[in-house]
Amino acid sequence: ALAAELDMAAPTLRRGLAQHGHSYRNLKSDLRRERAQTLLRAGELSISDIAHRLGYAEPSAFYRAFRVWSDQTPDQWRRG
Repeated sequence: ALAAELDMAAPTLRRGLAQHGHSYRNLKSDLRRERAQTLLRAGELSISDIAHRLGYAEPSAFYRAFRVWSDQTPDQWRRG
């Protein structure tokens, strides 16, 4: 979808990202992490709501990803 939005073929996008040391998966993960931290800092949404806003089908998947990013659960990070 991103490649189409940029009016280029998906392989061209992947090659361009790779040439700059990036991948779509890593960029998506970085954006999700930054957005998760912003939403957790705001404190207005539940962890489940944040998980769904970030595109996770289940909060448990969000918890796993967040532990990879920070070595903490979202709850621990929010309290810290």
